[in-house]
Formats: sequence, C-alpha cells, structure tokens
Amino acid sequence: MQDVPPPPYVSPPGSPYPPQVNYQQKARAEGHITLKYGFIAGAIIAVITILIFLLFLIPGISDAVYKTFPQTIPGIYFSLANIITSLLVALLNAPVYFCMGLFASRRTGKLETAMLACLWALLCFLFADICTLIISFFIYLPLETASVIPLTLVDYGISLMVDLFLALVFGFGAAILGAVIGKPNAR
Repeated sequence: MQDVPPPPYVSPPGSPYPPQVNYQQKARAEGHITLKYGFIAGAIIAVITILIFLLFLIPGISDAVYKTFPQTIPGIYFSLANIITSLLVALLNAPVYFCMGLFASRRTGKLETAMLACLWALLCFLFADICTLIISFFIYLPLETASVIPLTLVDYGISLMVDLFLALVFGFGAAILGAVIGKPNAR
C-alpha cells in the first residue's frame, strides 16, 4: 500500500485559528521559492556579467582602462584593472542579491531561504564568469606567444578567485541585508 498523507485540517469558517499546513508541503514550497528566486537573480547577474564582458571587448574602452591602471605584479598580466572590473561587476550585482534576499525572506519569513537562493545565484554567476574567462582566453590566444600562455592562465585563475571572493562578500552581504529587512517581524 502507498502511504497517502492525511488531508490537511481545515478550520471551520469564522474560526480565529489559521488552517494547519502539512510540514512536507511547506518545505516543498520553500524549496521552490529558493530555486525560483535563486535562478531569476542568477540569470540577471549572468546578463550583467556578460554585458560588462562585452563592454570591455570594445578596443577603446579596454585600452583606456588597461593603460590607466598598470601591472601590479611584474611578470604576470594581472593588473589593478582586473580588480576594478571585478569590483564594478560585484557592485552592479549587489542590488540584485539584495532584492533576491528581500523577496525570498518576505515569501517564507526565513533567512535560510534567502541564503540558499543566494547560493543558486552565485552558482549562476560562477558559470557565467567561467564562460566569459574561457571566451576571453580564446579571443586573446592568437595574440599571445607560447611562453606567455602559462602566465595568462595564472592571470585568469587569479581573476576568477577575485571575482568569486567579491561575489561572495557583496552577494551574501547584500542578500543578508535584504533578508533581514524583508523578514516579517515576529510578534
């Protein structure tokens, strides 16, 4: 025989008590809310990341930025321009994390839901960031000499770590702030 859960108790009309909800139904709804807000925010964040990447493919903009900020580590192409670009992306993504935390905690009343949605959004960001770094590597590969390719890979690895660190700091910070503001007051 199959285990069929009992129907939820429905309070009589005019009763001051709210209807009881099955715990499994509530947990399932929270999971759907987490995925929904996480993937919506992740898609928006991925679009922002890709647009910034495309903006820096324009030769005039990338030349101006990389000439303004020189190399910070001799022998490696990682420069202050990479950090500025990562910081710009993180700051543009922070309001998306904030709104995601705000809406997720309003729907469920829990901070955990907002944090799990933030993890899903961060995974989407990480996927978009890795894709843009791979595309960038293959765009600039014909311009590199064979001896410089390992240094370029180190540069992209450092850039990925900086992007991930800033996304974690700004993402979770903004999501927590939004979740705290959006959480209904307990009375």
